[in-house]
Amino acid sequence: MAPSGVMKGSTTKQIFINFLFGLLFGTVFTHILMRFSDDGAAGNGFFAGVDSIYDQTVKFDAHDPHGAHIEVNDRNKVSQEELSRFSAHKHDVLLGENALNSRMFDQVRVLCWVMTNPANIQSKAAHVKATWAGRCNKVLFVSSQFTDFPTIAVVDHEGREYLWQKTRGAFQYIYDHHLQDADWFLKADDDTYVIVENMRKLVSQYEPSQPIYFGRKFKPYVAQGYMSGGAGYILSREAVKLLVEKGFQDPKLCRQGTYVGGAEDVEIGRCLMNVGVKAGDSRTGVRETFHPFVPQQMIVPNILPKKFWYWSYNFYEAKEGPECCSDYSVSFHYVAPNMMYQLEYMVYHLRPFGVGYYTCPADIRSIIGLPADVPQALQGPSNPEKKQAAAEQPEQAEPDPGKQESAKQEEHPKEGVASGPEAAKKEPPAGAEQKDGGGEKQEEKPKV
Repeated sequence: MAPSGVMKGSTTKQIFINFLFGLLFGTVFTHILMRFSDDGAAGNGFFAGVDSIYDQTVKFDAHDPHGAHIEVNDRNKVSQEELSRFSAHKHDVLLGENALNSRMFDQVRVLCWVMTNPANIQSKAAHVKATWAGRCNKVLFVSSQFTDFPTIAVVDHEGREYLWQKTRGAFQYIYDHHLQDADWFLKADDDTYVIVENMRKLVSQYEPSQPIYFGRKFKPYVAQGYMSGGAGYILSREAVKLLVEKGFQDPKLCRQGTYVGGAEDVEIGRCLMNVGVKAGDSRTGVRETFHPFVPQQMIVPNILPKKFWYWSYNFYEAKEGPECCSDYSVSFHYVAPNMMYQLEYMVYHLRPFGVGYYTCPADIRSIIGLPADVPQALQGPSNPEKKQAAAEQPEQAEPDPGKQESAKQEEHPKEGVASGPEAAKKEPPAGAEQKDGGGEKQEEKPKV
């Protein structure tokens, strides 16, 4: 039988060891839990799921941009009636904005192809179709099945490992059937939102005959950089020609159509570099135009943790806050259907009074080089009362001292100006349409 002192010593030692082990385990577990909770709160933990105000769950891999994807939940279901009502919500056009848009639409033709799949037609693609896609000159929805949505099939299977095959198939299809239908060719996902007019502005500075493409430029894997697939990228016609005629014919330049795996944006970037297509700079100054996340995650500081892959992938220094994004931004990614309509309203319907729009008959024709006979449809909202008032407004004649003295006697005692119905009934002075008593009629210059 062991002495009681020995037993007491052994028990105390065991308790102490157990205490140290529990303390160590608790510390490590708490550290891990806090780390993943912090990352997950921002939607950026290791495969963290975040059900946010955008009614979507975005699953991110903290170290791999190609491991992320979006899951749309039931709250994103929008009826066909609601889609129709939103599409019918149009504002009267204003002379300056619409005349310029119409000119750009004709002169900078863009074909947009949207990558989707049969499971996403109604939950995602339908909302792209109802919002921004209609502003492209032509739009194709690329899938693995032909449907009357319509979609075209360029592969016979789905899955992230087949995205390169689908991308390659889409550009081959465009080359075979639509190469002359557009000058520029945009690839986007079915959770990408695009401001097409800003995209036209960007590429209008270049010729379709230049071998170049644009997007959000990342720097790993490809020497000249490659463009984020989710944010979208746009190729010139010459770039598409080189891609298909040269790249797709040589397995040393581009992956073959049977290749499984890889990231489609990296593969297309490598292929385009190998055939001599330049990865262009799409920024406005130092501000980016193509964005791989929704506006909140781009604009609000500290949402994306500093250890997140985004900060090390950007070709140019990434910025937070107002400096993150150009006023002429082109795209945002991981946009759930409900947010598609939020962005649609904010971009195309919300208008701050007196800011950024022509509300007077400015000489916009000379500004944008339009011919004098601009169609009536482009001349803005009709307001018969304002048009009549403008037509009746006389040219100012040389001041008449006698009439000035008479007018002073009729002035309002406090305001000093004529007002009310009587002021509107005054007849224009004789010879008001002539200056210095004769000569040709002087045209009134528009007020801007």
